[in-house]
Amino acid sequence: MKLQSTILFIVSVVSLAGCASGPASHFLMSAGGAGVGAAIGSLASDGNPAITALSAVAGAGLGEVVNQTQTKAASKEFTNGYNAGRADAVKAQYWMLQRQQRPQDDELLYYPIPVPAQQIDGVNYQPTTNYIALPK
Repeated sequence: MKLQSTILFIVSVVSLAGCASGPASHFLMSAGGAGVGAAIGSLASDGNPAITALSAVAGAGLGEVVNQTQTKAASKEFTNGYNAGRADAVKAQYWMLQRQQRPQDDELLYYPIPVPAQQIDGVNYQPTTNYIALPK
């Protein structure tokens, strides 16, 4: 009897190892929790059926708690990903509009501004020409 209960316990634990996703994950988590609870209750009470049944119910309840926690975490991760994607779409739209409104080189006039040689705070500057770009 103890060997069968131990085997049932080990099989239940191994079957619950990959229950994070999939269509039957909620059922497997609840059923597996009930099986593990029943196995632990049976082992702890030397086969008392009342304690085994109560342990199975407690295990199923614990499985449901785990299901709800996983569902809530997955929903939160989805919402975070959705918001990040939405923010990226807004940024992409902003930069697209910026590129569309930027004038092309053939639409600009460059006005030269000569800068004479000068000395500012003991620093000698050579004469140069700067250009200002203005739309046509």
